Amino acid sequence: MKKNILFLLANILFLQICFSQQKVNQSNDVNILFADTPEIYFSFNVTSKEEISIVTRIVSIDNVKNNQVFAYANKKEFKEFVKMGFDYKLLPHPGKNPGAVMCNDYSNKQTMVWDVYPTYSAYETLMAQFQSNYPNLCDIDTIVNLSSGRRILVAKISKNVHTAENEPQFLYSSTIHGDETTGYVTMLRLIDYLLTNYGTNSNVTNLVDNIEIWICPN
Repeated sequence: MKKNILFLLANILFLQICFSQQKVNQSNDVNILFADTPEIYFSFNVTSKEEISIVTRIVSIDNVKNNQVFAYANKKEFKEFVKMGFDYKLLPHPGKNPGAVMCNDYSNKQTMVWDVYPTYSAYETLMAQFQSNYPNLCDIDTIVNLSSGRRILVAKISKNVHTAENEPQFLYSSTIHGDETTGYVTMLRLIDYLLTNYGTNSNVTNLVDNIEIWICPN
């Protein structure tokens, strides 16, 4: 009997040591993972919507495709996520924009296919073109000149763009942080869409006629 008790105690002690070592290794792995980045992007699989409801309180869910979940997490969030026991796969962070095709010339209308990422000089050129091509609908203003010499630009779009009218005003902005890449191009495309469809698309025409729209892409 005593031998059995001693054997049981030895097994419990062994499991505790292994579990503690596992926690230490896990902690070390997380520290290594976040050694040069404040946030990671990863995917994992769930078996129910209830699991998604629980996980979304811990990490930032980006997308769900069938049972595969894509999410962001900082170091603290990821440590909590790991405790839940999900198998996960690390993915390239979308903010790093791997393989992006850069464009430095927007003088050709063919570049308006929106599958390239404009450099800052291309951005300035494009914003100026919006104003010169649609002078009665679009006015480009500088919010501030940065110490780097670059400007934070905003496009004002309205039927009577140079007149202050008593109508609702909306400001759309994006890319407040440098690694938020998607909104930048999306806002430029929105400006182009509103201007090129004014007068032919009834919904767009109604918006521009009755709302003062401000768009700050970057």
